Amino acid sequence: MYIKFINEKELVPGDVILCCSAMTSDKATQATHSKYSHAAIHLSSGDIAESSSKGVTITSVSDLLEEYDHIAVLRNPYIWGGDRVEKLKSFIKKAIEDKASFNTVGMGKYESRKEKHSITELQRLEQYFDGELPETKSERGAYFCSELVVASFLSIGVIAQSTAVVITPEVFSPGDLGKEATFGGFVGYIRRSDEVEIPQDDDFYFQSPIEHVGQI
Repeated sequence: MYIKFINEKELVPGDVILCCSAMTSDKATQATHSKYSHAAIHLSSGDIAESSSKGVTITSVSDLLEEYDHIAVLRNPYIWGGDRVEKLKSFIKKAIEDKASFNTVGMGKYESRKEKHSITELQRLEQYFDGELPETKSERGAYFCSELVVASFLSIGVIAQSTAVVITPEVFSPGDLGKEATFGGFVGYIRRSDEVEIPQDDDFYFQSPIEHVGQI
């Protein structure tokens, strides 16, 4: 089985970063159906935006790999033209300036919100087209990790208001991001060291990496 490894210098703006640790609890894995327990988004030049216990901050691949065994990189090479990268940077900069915190409550309610979201999806679509559904906001006072990633895509206009009825920030876990084409295809793994082996039950183990791995 061919496994694609890349290095952090191959990251491009907008890459979605999914982090995996062998220490992820069984309860968390069951709730999200994935060993990927953290998500972030690459801005440029190695700067990665994340929401963690410190709130919305800038981190790096090396810092993430101090806590996680390996990273899976997702890329959508078709959406980052024009001024979208600058919009992304502005969105993250404002979140940091506003001292956006970690959405502990939202993370705790993820399971029940996702279940309700699935049940009421058709109803909310009807409400949207009837003009009765409130706008989905990208700017929030707090985000859990994958909520920040989805909100970033919403802020730059890749996720339209009609799409946000389904792709809603507060109901996406890190594992969910890898199942939604909007956030890109699998590019490759970055691992802590050559000794780290990717297990066969990894979400992307049997996925062929996308060909668009160069600069956008």
